[in-house]
Amino acid sequence: MNLATKKSLQIREITPIESMEIAHFFNSSSFLLNKPFKVKGWQLIGEQPLAQIFFYINEREAISGFQATFGSFDVSSSLVEQDLTWFVCELIQALKALKVKKIKIKGFPVYCKNSKLIHQVLLSSGFIESTKEINQHILITNLAFNQVAKRNEIKKIKQCVKNGFEFSKVSLESLPAIYELILKTRKRKQYSTSMTLKELSGAIKSNLENYFLFVVKHNEKMIAASVTVKINSKVLYNFYHADEEDYRSFSPLVYLVNNIYHYGCENAYKVLDLGISTMSGTLNEGLFTFKKNLGAQPTNKLIYSLNI
Repeated sequence: MNLATKKSLQIREITPIESMEIAHFFNSSSFLLNKPFKVKGWQLIGEQPLAQIFFYINEREAISGFQATFGSFDVSSSLVEQDLTWFVCELIQALKALKVKKIKIKGFPVYCKNSKLIHQVLLSSGFIESTKEINQHILITNLAFNQVAKRNEIKKIKQCVKNGFEFSKVSLESLPAIYELILKTRKRKQYSTSMTLKELSGAIKSNLENYFLFVVKHNEKMIAASVTVKINSKVLYNFYHADEEDYRSFSPLVYLVNNIYHYGCENAYKVLDLGISTMSGTLNEGLFTFKKNLGAQPTNKLIYSLNI
């Protein structure tokens, strides 16, 4: 359904199955169709789709990135600022027609392509930065990890190697054991877990090409693990990680990240995203320092909101 036109542009309401090929994982049809709730999407159409965004609408609030790390816009490389501005203006009107009173857009980290363009357009369209999280990522280059991380972290990696720790990428059959370790780790740190084993297993089965399971073992005992998500062809995202409490003095998580970095290097990824180090804008200094010592760079990850 065409809602409005501007010159040769149109805005069109879409379903997740019509998501653009360039969509990041959390805006992809495979991710959105696996969710237990429905979303509404809109595309900006020129000679081809130029941009898109999806919202979960709960009563009077529309949320982009609901139950996801982020949402926001997928943007074609040919899109210019004035056309994205027009698209945002028309989106606001479309959501008003659905009796929405508040719009929330969970933005992606600043390192992502087009983040500056989207930021400028949203602010000029009346959105505010309602929450500012600190995200940390490692740039994957031709440098070995021992040239990226701090010296003390390299010593820990050598100690892991000396003690015979083994890293591997494992199949879905290992997920229950990985999830159990995740639960133990998050309980120890007094964190909740955002997904049940059934939900996580279902998400992975529906997106086998986008979820990777990595583990570190010692004498066949799992002592560290990560559930890693392929956001796109260039970005790996560390969704969950966990370690065995009795092995913390050996820092198996450092060894785990070291090997995921090299996996990314071997498979042409450019970024290893370690996630946010804040909770509702409040910095977790210990977590921030841990990631910094691994060579991670901080960037902003913003949530935008607009009352309409």
